[in-house]
Amino acid sequence: MPRTLFVLSLCLPTTALAQDGVAEEELPQERAELDAGADLYQGVGFLYGDGLTPGSGVISLTEIEARGELDAGEWRLSVPVDLSHRQTWGFALAELRARGGVELSRGFGETRVGVEAMPYLTWRPGWPDVYQPQADGTLLPTNRRSNYGLDLGGSIDSRIGDRIRTSFGYTFTTANYVDDPNYDPTQFPTHVVPGDHVQHEAHAQLRHDGERTRVDAGVKFNHRSYANMYARDAGTGLTHATPGGTAANPLFVRWQLDPWVQTRFSPGDGPVELRIGYELETQTDVYQGYYSYIGQRPSLGADVDLDRVRLRWRGDMAVRRYGPNSYAEGGNHLPLNYGKRRIDLRYHTSIGVDWVLSDALTAELDGDVLIRRTNFPNSDGINGLAPDGYDLPFSYDNALATVGLRYAF
Repeated sequence: MPRTLFVLSLCLPTTALAQDGVAEEELPQERAELDAGADLYQGVGFLYGDGLTPGSGVISLTEIEARGELDAGEWRLSVPVDLSHRQTWGFALAELRARGGVELSRGFGETRVGVEAMPYLTWRPGWPDVYQPQADGTLLPTNRRSNYGLDLGGSIDSRIGDRIRTSFGYTFTTANYVDDPNYDPTQFPTHVVPGDHVQHEAHAQLRHDGERTRVDAGVKFNHRSYANMYARDAGTGLTHATPGGTAANPLFVRWQLDPWVQTRFSPGDGPVELRIGYELETQTDVYQGYYSYIGQRPSLGADVDLDRVRLRWRGDMAVRRYGPNSYAEGGNHLPLNYGKRRIDLRYHTSIGVDWVLSDALTAELDGDVLIRRTNFPNSDGINGLAPDGYDLPFSYDNALATVGLRYAF
């Protein structure tokens, strides 16, 4: 993005050199550079959703991405700030996101070591709650999907020769969610439970840059422990958290380990770059495996750069098969729509067109479609509802189309 550049000359202490007879104007100077820039995006579009967050209609989007960076020799200090707001008309899925913080890094030859602190906030007021249906058929509004927290992380990035790069990182996250007024941890501890959690995330990545090909491979690890959500028994999904009876299960803890690989290559000297990727998803529910699964996620993509017009397409498919201790028929569990194991299929595709109108102004057209299909039962229960009283559309289609302008300054 085009950015305004400020250069500050900082004279470092030179007392010892001056005492040796070197003239002040001949002393070496170190220069710190302050680089600041921002992007402003304003767009309109249409959102269609019939899943666990239902709502469809016209939306407007406002995004601000700003960053200030001070580069002083081997040291680099960055202050990023990201703000976004989605306004909806005729339905209640408005959203405000804010994230910002400090990044500090130091270079050691071909290696850079960094740390960061990033507080964040997501505000989702009055979203319809499929877990709180009313007698008149409406859904009770809730703020419980709103959350705030803090990311604390560190990274080590290195270059080995001209073609190989490595990256290692770790992030510690605390997430705090708004409690719904109907959340009662004593009488109904499994109803509209807040999603407060602590998370540890680590990654390792290796990149090789060729003449026309780039290959990335890595692994991601994620460990999350919940503050209010109880672990579930194998098959039945019971938590024993209601008053009386047996002792409640421990709180829910799960970890994920996802190795992945992606290659980008350009066929010939044309403007096209293709992408092919694959990720193996593994999730382990550490108690009795109720939420454990193994997933396959292949992906494809293409980018076309036609001077002032850029085209992009992404597509991926996730196929998750849950373990032998997952959802099983019996009690208040309806039979699966098919098969003996819970299966979750997600098809996702997105397209984008960027038309560069000037050095600072770009017109953008974007489309995004997510299709979810699962054998998990929706609402084939008593009186049209599942036995627990919920009518939950686990198979659904979501789509978003937007057009807008992005200004860089």
